[in-house]
Amino acid sequence: MEITAVAEEDAELRTSALYRNSPARKSIVDQLVIKIIDEKEDSELLISCIKAVGNLATTFEATDTRMIVDPLLRLLHETNNFVTKNACIALTNLHVQATIFTLRFPRQ
Repeated sequence: MEITAVAEEDAELRTSALYRNSPARKSIVDQLVIKIIDEKEDSELLISCIKAVGNLATTFEATDTRMIVDPLLRLLHETNNFVTKNACIALTNLHVQATIFTLRFPRQ
């Protein structure tokens, strides 16, 4: 999970190891989504996975974002406030990245 925090800040790491079509990035995203969907008992692991998704928001394609948003939205109804807070942060990161992408590449 720590590598995602570093990747959020380090553009060189993102482009070399976690580029958009990377099989490693795809595998990481798939595993994180599975953990977010399935993990209900261990809130520490769930929070770590949510934070990792938020950190990797800059590497997501539209298909990844669609796959991730629904599980994160479901977590907004959690009784654990830390889970809800981190889900909000991850959703905000995803939204900000989508907005930046739209501003960089407007439809003509």
